[in-house]
Amino acid sequence: AFHPIRQSGSSITVQQMMAPYQIGASGSAWSQGTVPGSWINAVKVPRRFLVDGKGRFFLPTGRQIEARSVEGGELLWSADLGQLGDDFAGTVAPGTASPELQVFLQGGRLLAFSPENSVAAAIDIESGKLIWMRQLADPTSAREDQKVVSLNSGASVRDGRFFVYGRETAILDSESGEVVWRFEGDGVRTFPVSLMEASAAASLADQGSAGTGSPAVASRPGYLDHLTPTAERADAVKSFLQYQGALVAPAAHWAAARLASGTPAFAEMTAGGRLLLFGDRGFRSVSLKLPLGSAYFPGRGVYLGTVGQRVWFLDDQSLAHVDLRSGRMEAFPLDPSWAGEDPVRAFVSGGRIYALGQLGVQLINAYDGSRIGVWAWPQGVDGYRKKFATGSLEVGESILAGNDRPSVARVWQGLIDSGAAAPAYCLPVRDRASGNTLFTLMSESSVVALQQADSAPKLQP
Repeated sequence: AFHPIRQSGSSITVQQMMAPYQIGASGSAWSQGTVPGSWINAVKVPRRFLVDGKGRFFLPTGRQIEARSVEGGELLWSADLGQLGDDFAGTVAPGTASPELQVFLQGGRLLAFSPENSVAAAIDIESGKLIWMRQLADPTSAREDQKVVSLNSGASVRDGRFFVYGRETAILDSESGEVVWRFEGDGVRTFPVSLMEASAAASLADQGSAGTGSPAVASRPGYLDHLTPTAERADAVKSFLQYQGALVAPAAHWAAARLASGTPAFAEMTAGGRLLLFGDRGFRSVSLKLPLGSAYFPGRGVYLGTVGQRVWFLDDQSLAHVDLRSGRMEAFPLDPSWAGEDPVRAFVSGGRIYALGQLGVQLINAYDGSRIGVWAWPQGVDGYRKKFATGSLEVGESILAGNDRPSVARVWQGLIDSGAAAPAYCLPVRDRASGNTLFTLMSESSVVALQQADSAPKLQP
């Protein structure tokens, strides 16, 4: 997908969603039978910036960070993370998403990580003074098959820890820049971890080094990581799934299985330190707290959310939940009288499940599956749907609930226009509930907000 193309003279600039490039033609003008030379360069377009709430914003461009005034845009200070490792920056290959400079605000400092040259740093936001800088990889030892792009690099900050990954993966102390933990070499970064004796491993490594393939792949059956050469990934996935004599990390095995099957994959972090990995016939619940462990549960339908120890699904005209403690799955048929001909939609909000049909909304207690109530769509909404179906509703027309309520009424409807000259609207992917207001999609291009009844029963916390 691309943004609109801009042309200036003989150059054309195309903003791609993942990586920006400037493409140009050199030589004579285009003519029949003539193919002029062409060139392609990465365009440094900032795709993120930070605001500190004190009149400053921080703009990363390439490997440089600029602090500017919000009021006038004046440059306050700049910092360059390109002094180290410039020799191996290289050029960006056409079609490759170049890695972005990662920046975060924490206290009175700005934390930055440049995946291109594996440099992490902390900068004082008031003066621009460098607090600490650390190079995590040797710039002269990067292999051709270890290209770093936006999809296999990044960073995050939490609880005083700065997690960075690219050519090297490490957790740094955000105060001092000291390395708290890191992956050490291919032997630790690859999965599965072989359980053979050291002497046997050495013998296997000697055999692999005499072959013609990648030494890491040959010496470690089931080798698989984010730096696996592209040409060897298909074989690596097959070996990974077939190699039995190994201790397999559940998340890594799940990722390899989804790559091999080619079917859609979904995973979600839930409250309580749990990772859910969904497959074709069920899901695996992985504990992220020590001691680590995982369990597989059967399940089917559309995943709605997790409340407490219950994982909820929508399966055609029924709701179902899987209890993570007992492994038992229980179904709760929905009232078919209100569903109508439209497919049922449902979502979880807090301790409630909202199931939406053609004629109204059914509210379910997400803790025990009991029905709280069924409400028909208000009369104003039904009229709105009918006007929309006949095409008699004008763009921007609003129908207010009640008898000529003023424009401040909390219930509103409006048709979304996607024409070229229309303003941009944000359409929710799923239905949403916020406080006592329900936001729901109707037809394919309209949004309705409904105020929930004040007498709705309270649920257990």
